[in-house]
Amino acid sequence: TVRYRINDRNIVYARVATAFRPGGFNAGTINVDFLSYEKESVLGGEVGWKGQPFSWLDAALTAYVADIEDLQVITAISTTDTTTALVNVPGSLTYGFE
Repeated sequence: TVRYRINDRNIVYARVATAFRPGGFNAGTINVDFLSYEKESVLGGEVGWKGQPFSWLDAALTAYVADIEDLQVITAISTTDTTTALVNVPGSLTYGFE
């Protein structure tokens, strides 16, 4: 995280981070298409402001984004087999403002 104190009442910051969930095997399934799943990796970042616009009010604004590769989700193996398995989907992009 990089922070810059504008004055005694205002700070701006930026942050970049990476994370992952390891891959593995689905126990209890005999369907070879669902035996294993790959690791999930995330590259994310945010920028924001924290401040005190008035002596009685603390406030914060943040914009963020996360790019997820090989997102791990739990799903039913098929419409006729309700056994669930952890599988990878190609990816996901999450972003927002708060």
